Amino acid sequence: MRTIQKHIAGLYLVNVLVIMLLLFGFVVSIDIVTNLGEFVDAARVEVIGATEEAPTDTSTALRHVLATIVAIGDVWWPRLLQLYNYLVGVVLITAMGFTCSQLVKQRELVALMASGISLYRVARPFVLIAAVFASLQFINQEFAVPRVAPLLTRDARDAFQRDVASFAVRLAPDEQGRLWSAEEFQAPTLRVEVEPDPAGRRPLLTDVRVYELGEGRRVVRTLTAPTAYWDGGGWVLAEGAAATVDPTSPVFDGRASYTLSEEERRLTTALDPERLKVRHLQGFASNLGFLEITRMLSGGGMDPRASEALDRIRWGRLAGIASNLITLVAAIPFFLLRVPGSMLASSLKAAPIALAGLAASAASTSIEVPGLPIWLAAFLPVLLLAPIAVALFTAIRT
Repeated sequence: MRTIQKHIAGLYLVNVLVIMLLLFGFVVSIDIVTNLGEFVDAARVEVIGATEEAPTDTSTALRHVLATIVAIGDVWWPRLLQLYNYLVGVVLITAMGFTCSQLVKQRELVALMASGISLYRVARPFVLIAAVFASLQFINQEFAVPRVAPLLTRDARDAFQRDVASFAVRLAPDEQGRLWSAEEFQAPTLRVEVEPDPAGRRPLLTDVRVYELGEGRRVVRTLTAPTAYWDGGGWVLAEGAAATVDPTSPVFDGRASYTLSEEERRLTTALDPERLKVRHLQGFASNLGFLEITRMLSGGGMDPRASEALDRIRWGRLAGIASNLITLVAAIPFFLLRVPGSMLASSLKAAPIALAGLAASAASTSIEVPGLPIWLAAFLPVLLLAPIAVALFTAIRT
């Protein structure tokens, strides 16, 4: 029996890998065809420089071609990690259907049942291989994708860039009722390294303005500084100045402007560089790990709607993995046939269950059910699919 299960597992694994490679190649090919000019321009700047418009000799042209290939790989290798999380559920179910079709076509299921082997034992390799790929999905989305999250925001023009481009900060609130603005935010790495180096590798804000709010959310004091750097627990303003504001005035009427002392120039806040990036980059939060999102939520100082959205992402991704596995279990009975039959008919019967399960997996990060805790609402599709999967799986005629 072990030999048979190894044979089925190997066949299923090959089908999974082939389908995944085909889908990856299809997606990458479309992007290359659409954005080839931008990849070529990025490679030209990297190899030749921004001043020349075309290669001047054969060796330069060859280096330009090789650099274009490298640029495509540089942009797409982190995207493939993200794409794996999106496609793994579809691939597992599709590969299971193809594998069962091969077994039925070659009459192997008939031979197995004639020898007294239960179809439940035939289903075991599918579940085990799917569990392995689900575990890889969990490891990928919790550890691999968060480490390359800044690279996922790039397009073809940003090939060879290793981090998020600088951007402006506009009225970002923190937990102490302050609003932060800066003309430019620069962060060399996603994970902040705390070093006594205010002018070097620290995340940096340029042309900083901090508005402190009073009653009625009116500005009572403004803090300004040419630059500010993150020291691991707060922002340190360089040569900061403050001005009180007349709360009765409809405009920012600065009063009693004075220079901040060294202690006043350090502003402790939960608005760290990671949170600034999450606020700026749409979809960036969905690429953070469970523990990173948990740490962000525990820090406080976030808008309630943003906190709820992050919480749904946190629990929804776990629910999505569970939903993929349960959908596979629910689809298996349609393909494990006692006698040879039409796989097209089996596919049509399995399609509603498979589509519902995959849709539930995709929507698990955004499901909102009034009256239910966020974590329970995220797992609601799983709870609804589980009885159906159990009923279908236990009804296999074997």
